Amino acid sequence: MNNVIKDQIELNTFLNIKYHFPSIKLGITKMAPILPSVMLFGLIFGLTGVLSGLPWYLISAMSYIIFAGSAQFIVLLLIIKGETYVAMVIAGIMLNLRHFLFGAALHEDIKSKGIKRLILAYLLTDEAYLITTLVKQEIKTNNEESKWQIEDVWLGGGFTLWLFWNLTTILGYFLSSQFQILLSIPADIVVAGTFLGYLIMYWKNNPHEKYLLLIMIVLSIILGFLFQGSSLLIIILLSGMILAVIIRYINKDETITEELNNE
Repeated sequence: MNNVIKDQIELNTFLNIKYHFPSIKLGITKMAPILPSVMLFGLIFGLTGVLSGLPWYLISAMSYIIFAGSAQFIVLLLIIKGETYVAMVIAGIMLNLRHFLFGAALHEDIKSKGIKRLILAYLLTDEAYLITTLVKQEIKTNNEESKWQIEDVWLGGGFTLWLFWNLTTILGYFLSSQFQILLSIPADIVVAGTFLGYLIMYWKNNPHEKYLLLIMIVLSIILGFLFQGSSLLIIILLSGMILAVIIRYINKDETITEELNNE
């Protein structure tokens, strides 16, 4: 009897979800300026799905199961190239390892348990992390900790992103299938152009990391002559991770040295 009561309590805790709707609304508002670029890439992913020859429901499933824009493009490209499932899994995991850091940074802001906690983990993306950390800074600056719930800001922004990403993926698939001229474009050209767009945006928004980007661009070109397919992709991802860690430690040491000199 005690076990039954205990199981019921645990189930109620898991299913008990509370929301702070003003915070959800704030998350939606903060995500709104980012949506145009998200919708554009969603349409492009739909186009890439048509070029891959996969049915629309599988392309749509990638958006609501994987729900990670860059990883979806990479996995789709590997499918087109006929790579192994192992290569797809490894590439997807390596590309999304940063989400572990996002989760660790926001861990203390998650007060809920059970299913809401799982939903928040599922909705964690670069964009959701960005707006959540910005709101955290604003709340701290304005001393409004009691006014907003960070996890509901995250929930509102993350769900808004998820909804528009999935809708534009399906829309892009069906619109692209109506234009024969688009169907003549090689899928890998579309993916390459998409990541070039990502690169340009990142270059503009992160000027302090230009040296890392330049090194990775040169390294990618050199490795392109030595490796092919998933091997090239995995080596580039691994090299980028190693270089990023090295440069971050160098910058950290320089910052500490400057602070000591100022004192």
